[in-house]
Amino acid sequence: MGDVGQDVREEVDIVNNGGNYGWRVFEGTRCTNLGPASCSTPGFIPPITVYDHVSGRCSITGGYVYRGTQASLPYGAYVYGDFCSGEIFMLRDGIQTVLLDTTLDISSFGEDEAGEIYVVALSGTISRLTNPDARDASARSFSTPDRGAFVASTPGSASALTTGYARIQASQVSPLPSGIAIFGLQQRGIVVSETSVPASPLIQSGRVFAEVAGAVNTGIAIANPNTGAATISFFFTDSNGQNFGSNTTTIPAGQQIAAFLNEAPFAPVNGATSILGTFTFSSNLAVSAIAIRGFTNERSEFLMTTLPILSVGATGGETITLAHFADGGGWRTQVVLVNPGDSPIGGTIQFLGADGQTISTSPYAIGPRGATRIPTAGTASTVQTGSVRVSTTTTAPSAVAIFTYKPVDTTVTEAGVPALRNGTAFQLYVEKSGAVETGLAVANPSASPITVNLALTRADGSSTGLSGQLNIPANGQTSLFLREIPGFASLTAPFQGVLRITSAAPVAVTSLRGRTNQRSEFLVTTTTPVDESAAVTSSELLIPHFAEGGGYNVQFILFGRVSSGTMYLFDRGGQPLSLLFQ
Repeated sequence: MGDVGQDVREEVDIVNNGGNYGWRVFEGTRCTNLGPASCSTPGFIPPITVYDHVSGRCSITGGYVYRGTQASLPYGAYVYGDFCSGEIFMLRDGIQTVLLDTTLDISSFGEDEAGEIYVVALSGTISRLTNPDARDASARSFSTPDRGAFVASTPGSASALTTGYARIQASQVSPLPSGIAIFGLQQRGIVVSETSVPASPLIQSGRVFAEVAGAVNTGIAIANPNTGAATISFFFTDSNGQNFGSNTTTIPAGQQIAAFLNEAPFAPVNGATSILGTFTFSSNLAVSAIAIRGFTNERSEFLMTTLPILSVGATGGETITLAHFADGGGWRTQVVLVNPGDSPIGGTIQFLGADGQTISTSPYAIGPRGATRIPTAGTASTVQTGSVRVSTTTTAPSAVAIFTYKPVDTTVTEAGVPALRNGTAFQLYVEKSGAVETGLAVANPSASPITVNLALTRADGSSTGLSGQLNIPANGQTSLFLREIPGFASLTAPFQGVLRITSAAPVAVTSLRGRTNQRSEFLVTTTTPVDESAAVTSSELLIPHFAEGGGYNVQFILFGRVSSGTMYLFDRGGQPLSLLFQ
């Protein structure tokens, strides 16, 4: 609600029954000393935003939260204006921006049955707010400049849920970019979960950690971009290395399947209602796949996190570093290791503090094709962070850290972060707004201190002029948010861009997107960095699964290499799928 100020300041409040907003005692956040109570009296509810009487502004005109379906505005944004200046404001994720600067004497706002917003002027005119950049499209051309990004978002305003997949094809003279799709779920107007699906290469086999038990389930999506049907053979392996539930299914040309592992076509033929182990598949044609772990929390909200698909038969004996773990203060981390081969493997897992000192070391052993979990206790009242090192005496496993945050009695978020190869140059997509900010962790796997350099560019590839350094001790780790990087204090919101991380010796890097939702709960999702030295050998990349509408919205992000091309969208039946982009 917009509230007209007394003398020098206007404010916007969220009104609750019985709420005390301190009016007369406060004007916005300014103490007036007018009583009847003191400004230190507890219980006053502060405004969610304010603005001063500057640049001709004098009186707020309250408006509406946008709930329309035409992507005229970001879904859930609050629109209001100033009677004197004629400015129309938008409040989104806690950030106030000027949407339009008009000459109108704005007397009121209106909303039609479809949720579209109108502006009423004192002269009697009524105007509808529209977005000239909104578009319905089943194909989007993209261009990713050097150290820049292509970002395309849907509003999530459709009432019906639509799922599908995307094909990313570069022009003949361009390499393929890297990318992710972040889709979020709103329930009862609250963002309850977000997860990211990486742009994935074509493969003919894969293995993933599988868990079905109680509140936990695992889903698999496989997209077949070929002109012929793909035959998928699959089986499960339990924690003892025993296979079960082998079967086959067919994905017609151009189509996609997405189902939980206890649903057709994947449900084990022996009728198992709980699964703990791995799921392995192979295909006669190259396909693209992703796994999503779902957890139904204590409020019956569906929390999502992505699990990596491991290449079957992968070899290598190098030590793996997970750049971040968190334990205590409501946080708990479980490290999941998956055996890529048909022989038992083993080694040690070492948890190290941010200072490089060893916290614990323990052995692990994994049966053929199997998996194991190593959880942290999560019982301490304060949070401890650091890195995890997985060494092997045979073949290295695949590793993913699954973070869970349960501050009191309710689990509010989960996120799975896969281990990446150590490298000397990474790029990661970053954001900063009132509700969203990127966090990163850098771990030093060597026995010598190291300096890491960071440089920030905008989505269009232009430099922000911001750069900084992190000094990381031997075997140590640093984790921080974008605003906390030395030299980045002047970064203003909203911001979208790319952070480049370089070092003289290899480091391990991971990144997470943090969101504070409408309940002031902290949610995290993975935003996988790109190793600049990694070669892309696939002929195209796919986003194997996305969801839009029915509470879901999706954000497509391409970055990492100078590239141009087209992103094509398809429904599960292989037909072109038009999405409304805002």
